[in-house]
Amino acid sequence: MATTCRGRAPRDRWLAGPRATAGHALFSPCPACTSQSSDLPTGASMVRWKTLVLGAVVLASTTACFRQVVQTGRAPSQTIVQQNWVSTWVFGLVAATPIDARTKCPSGVATVETLTSFPNGFVSFLTLGIWAPQTVRITCASGTAALPNGTELVHVAASATDTQFADALQQAAMRSAQLDRPVAVQFGDVTSAKE
Repeated sequence: MATTCRGRAPRDRWLAGPRATAGHALFSPCPACTSQSSDLPTGASMVRWKTLVLGAVVLASTTACFRQVVQTGRAPSQTIVQQNWVSTWVFGLVAATPIDARTKCPSGVATVETLTSFPNGFVSFLTLGIWAPQTVRITCASGTAALPNGTELVHVAASATDTQFADALQQAAMRSAQLDRPVAVQFGDVTSAKE
């Protein structure tokens, strides 16, 4: 029974090897059966393989391009709170747990930066987006926020009653409407606020 080599010459055609001697012949299969290996990609399948590999590389490289920065307008300090593996789930549809930076940033926050680094994106790619970690970098503020020059102040004493407090807020709202600009309400002692 003759078997074919995937459309090539039958395998039962054996040729005598170069060292054939009487009674001892070294045989090899026909050249048509050994000239090509069917396990290696050729022609159109090689182009498809290269396209698939290139597509996977491009897809993996585009997962690390997300970056968002929120600036509060406050002067930044040198203190930075950073967490590299903040877990979000299902492409970020399930949000991360809140980050409490109050202990490290007693003066408040100047900048919040959320980004997907390359390692974050690679892990998200490997998990098909089920786990989509992100990096969060919080820059603390250097001090309290300053009011713009020329801002009018309405003072309320620290010992003010609820009625006095409500009156001060009402006065600030009416004055802001007259001036068509913000009016600040200052609570506590006026002399300690100027220091």
